Order: sequence, then C-alpha cells, then structure tokens
Amino acid sequence: MALLIMCQLSLILLLSKSQINGLLAELGTLYMGVWSAPPWCEQWSHFNACAEITALAEKMEAMIFAAVASEKVIGFCASYEMTAGELAKKTSLSLCLPAGRILYLAEMLVGAENRGQGVGVSLTLATITAAKTAGYGSVVLRTDIDAIPARKLYAKMGFCDTGISDVDHSTRTYWVLTL
Repeated sequence: MALLIMCQLSLILLLSKSQINGLLAELGTLYMGVWSAPPWCEQWSHFNACAEITALAEKMEAMIFAAVASEKVIGFCASYEMTAGELAKKTSLSLCLPAGRILYLAEMLVGAENRGQGVGVSLTLATITAAKTAGYGSVVLRTDIDAIPARKLYAKMGFCDTGISDVDHSTRTYWVLTL
C-alpha cells in the first residue's frame, strides 16, 4: 500500500521494509533524541534504538510512517495490529474496547525542533486513515501523564484517555480512538 500525504512543512510516507532499512540509522538517531528528553528520560544506545525500530517493523500488520522535510526524517510513527489478549497482558484496557481489530500506535516521535508545526497531527492522521482503510475497529496508544503536548494532540484527534495505566510504566496511560 502506498500512501502519500502532504502537510504544511513535510511529506508523510508509508515506509516499505526496504525504506525502513535504508533510513534505519536516521530513524534510530531520532528515536534516541526523543526518548532521552523529559518526561521519558530514557537512554537508548543507537544500536538498541535501531533494533527496537526493526522489531516494530516486523510486527503483525506493521505500518511505519515518516515525516520528511528537506530530505531529512523529522518524525515518524509506528503501529501494528495487537490482539485483545496481548493488550490484556499489559493492562485491563481490553475490557473497555469495542469489538474489532486493534491497531496499536506504539511510537510517535517528532524531533524537538519540528514540534508545533503539524507534523504529529499529520502522522496521526495518516495512521488513523490507514487503520480505517484496513478495517480496524480502534486505535490504541499510551503516553506519559507528563507528556502534555502529546496528550493535547491525542485529545484533539479524538482519542479518549482511559486513565488506565500500563503494568510496566505506571505513569503511562492508555488512550483509545474508536473508528
């Protein structure tokens, strides 16, 4: 499936596996930079960041969108199909979901210098559009309670904060968008 969306400052592309491999070093650097900042303050090596992105790309029905401006990746999001059973291992959220397939938006990253310019909105819209086209019943994500800009973005996009925490990260709550 080829999906191409133009937003104000960047081009949003659905990456093929070969494109992911070609951009892996750049995606890994972005991943490290975003996760090292508050509220996450997680330190990832470049090797581990690239391994995480590769693992995401291998998941069932994985979709990775990249925001590209001036031939540079300025943001990306990764999602994949998750079963209710898999989700139940992380939280009691599966009890709150509508019937149907679940698309889990696992990563949403926009470089600090490109935030507030509509890149996150465009990446989220691309994911929602692809999920609707593929017949998903809902999109689920989690974010930290202190990630105020991300929380505002998700609320603006129609996601509802369930208030249910992740079993591994108590400060991260699950959000649901029913399609």
